[in-house]
Amino acid sequence: MKDEDVPSWRFPTEEEWDALTSLLRDGKIGPTVKIIKEECKGIHKSLLRALEDLDDWDNDLHWVIKPTPKFSRPKKNMSGRPSFSDADPFYDYKMLLLARKIGQIHIEYIDKYSRLPKKREIRDCVMQDGALSALLKFSKKGRTRQDALCDKAHKLLLELKVSQN
Repeated sequence: MKDEDVPSWRFPTEEEWDALTSLLRDGKIGPTVKIIKEECKGIHKSLLRALEDLDDWDNDLHWVIKPTPKFSRPKKNMSGRPSFSDADPFYDYKMLLLARKIGQIHIEYIDKYSRLPKKREIRDCVMQDGALSALLKFSKKGRTRQDALCDKAHKLLLELKVSQN
């Protein structure tokens, strides 16, 4: 069959339409392969057999595109629990107070002991400051969260120092 003999546009036959709908609805390529066998005689049998094997129930190839799972879809802007910085309007102010306190602790330890304070010592000094500890609810938090807050405030202190220079 030459390209000139085939019309450029025509309605699909009933078999072609059924093959197309089975491919779209069920992901079955068998009817399409059957039409290819009848129409195109020059195609090698191994290629047609490989296409027919796609419909087998024990086939490992999942070649049909499935819908995107929910966990890989983009999330909405405000779904779930808000972060600490979004929930508390004074979060930045509290972090600045903590950064100031950590700076004071560093200065005291350098003056007294000629070394930087350890995490435990920073935690203890922040706990001793009753107003700051109550404002941050520092004593109610676990050790890991306390260390994380101190680290975040320390980074903020370093950023402020760099921005002032």
